[in-house]
Amino acid sequence: MARFLMGRLAKLEQRGKRPSITHNSVARFTPEGQLVGLMPKAKHIMCVTDFGTDDQWSEQLEAQQARLIQSAHIEGTAQ
Repeated sequence: MARFLMGRLAKLEQRGKRPSITHNSVARFTPEGQLVGLMPKAKHIMCVTDFGTDDQWSEQLEAQQARLIQSAHIEGTAQ
């Protein structure tokens, strides 16, 4: 570690100040924009899009790949 960073870290450790505690909340939304669950009542919230479980994700991915392959075959034969 660079000497400057080591000195800075040592200085911060010597302060003895407790870390500040923040209470943040997360609001989850579907890809269509609908709220999942209840809206948190905190001042600061983080909005996150929830795409479902890993199994749902993989099923949707496979369906999308099938649609893309099908549309590529249709466009390829139309020329």
